[in-house]
Amino acid sequence: MMSEAALRAGNVALNARCAANPREAANFAALLRRTPRAVKEDLLFNSAIDNLITLMRLLLADGFSPNTIDSERGNASLLHVATQGGSIDVLRLLLEAGADSNRCNFLGHTPLVNSISYGQLACAHELIPRTDLSNFAADGSNALHSSIILNQPDIFKLLLPHFADDIDVRTIKQRAPADPDGPYNFTPLMLACAGGYHAMVKALLAAGASRTTCNNESVSCLHFAAEHGHLACVTLLIGRPDNQKMTAAEIDARDSMGRTPLYKAALNGHRYCCAALLAAGADPAIVTIGGDTALRVAKECYPGNQELIELLECRGGGPAPLLCAGCGASDKRLRACSACGSASFCSNACMAQFWPVHEAECKRIQAANEEKLRNSIINRER
Repeated sequence: MMSEAALRAGNVALNARCAANPREAANFAALLRRTPRAVKEDLLFNSAIDNLITLMRLLLADGFSPNTIDSERGNASLLHVATQGGSIDVLRLLLEAGADSNRCNFLGHTPLVNSISYGQLACAHELIPRTDLSNFAADGSNALHSSIILNQPDIFKLLLPHFADDIDVRTIKQRAPADPDGPYNFTPLMLACAGGYHAMVKALLAAGASRTTCNNESVSCLHFAAEHGHLACVTLLIGRPDNQKMTAAEIDARDSMGRTPLYKAALNGHRYCCAALLAAGADPAIVTIGGDTALRVAKECYPGNQELIELLECRGGGPAPLLCAGCGASDKRLRACSACGSASFCSNACMAQFWPVHEAECKRIQAANEEKLRNSIINRER
């Protein structure tokens, strides 16, 4: 019996022969008419995953629909399979032939979400304008949520402009075969903060995402960032000391169990996040529904972490470290932006990579500094 690898290699060779020789293609088309459908269907889906466009054309001409599905692959369509392999030529052919780009598999995933799952940027680029982006999968997420959950920043960038009017689009309650009892109402910013995706957080905030909304369990973006120790995301949400973006009440927001972001950071031993939150005005004395405080849980979980305990006792512990405004890394050798002086970067390469994100803020800070200087000169002259 021929191995799968040998079978696929044979298909690739057959595709090349048919593409190069019209007589070979005609002979194979005649052979298809005498071939059992089950055999042809296997070839159809193998052609989709391996980008065998000539064989796909011949199979479609033989009578197969571009919307053929495979029940053994979870009701995946040919488009789903093409995105899995990054088969951009076959995908374009199927779309031209009338394939339904909104057809979902058993998980409620469109071919676009499948392309996100496999990191197929070119396929996603083709599918975005042809897909209903309001579709939600069984797990309650849409395409934008998926691009964040699966950490696909390039596809995220393609999708973001399409959600300009609903940047805080929320996940919905999950349905079978997912978990109907799981939490929902996650915004894209919450998911980016939970994953620690610093650049996505920055882009979402620049697009106007709300930093204070909560999911159905009253967990906020700051809760997520603090719980997982994502200091760069914590500082982006809070803002700089001279330009704080959140009020004390927002920083001390409580989830359904009465836990604050500071409590969550302390529970998981994230000292730097605790330092940033305390510096921004977080109250270490807030008591949860269960009667705990951030200090008490830190003492119970990390009795040997004296720095964390002293910090929560407000007896020192040091400030949160400076962060690179690009990648979010902590480094004592940060160099300030020569234009505005307010943002620092760990390297020239990092500054060049994240300059498009920082540029608008840089110009705003420069303009504000120039205005302040002009006012100062005018006041002195008076």
